[in-house]
Amino acid sequence: MEIIVHVGFGNVTLGMTKDELRHALGHPDIVDSAQEGLECWIYESLGINCDFHIEDEGRLSTVTFERPDWTLNGKIIIGKSNEHLLELKEEGILPDLKLTEKFDFWDACEYECEKLGITFWITEGQVDSLTMYPLFDSEGNRQFWPFG
Repeated sequence: MEIIVHVGFGNVTLGMTKDELRHALGHPDIVDSAQEGLECWIYESLGINCDFHIEDEGRLSTVTFERPDWTLNGKIIIGKSNEHLLELKEEGILPDLKLTEKFDFWDACEYECEKLGITFWITEGQVDSLTMYPLFDSEGNRQFWPFG
């Protein structure tokens, strides 16, 4: 399935309410509300985690994709090597890709492509997941929700 940057996927868009997401995807397999201000709905069969942040009025703020059948611009990214991300940067698919954090203890790092609103989590040289977020302005303020 294709990820649409700053927007969502299929009939799911960032900014949806919990009721709207439940209507679109059904009940989640797991609801995790252990972290204060955040509720994460996990759909194991789709390989996604949908986060509702309190500071976003409880709307769908981010989606994390964890399976290789999710594509970005028709390209498989999850499960590919760290070097593959750098090749996609050279091709212009991930135009402003940069390393944002490195965790030597876990042999992990995080890359971000701010223009596309995506972060990539890499462990042992392989992309484990990518997280999509809405469009923000230069001061870090969310500009709009995709549905208008």
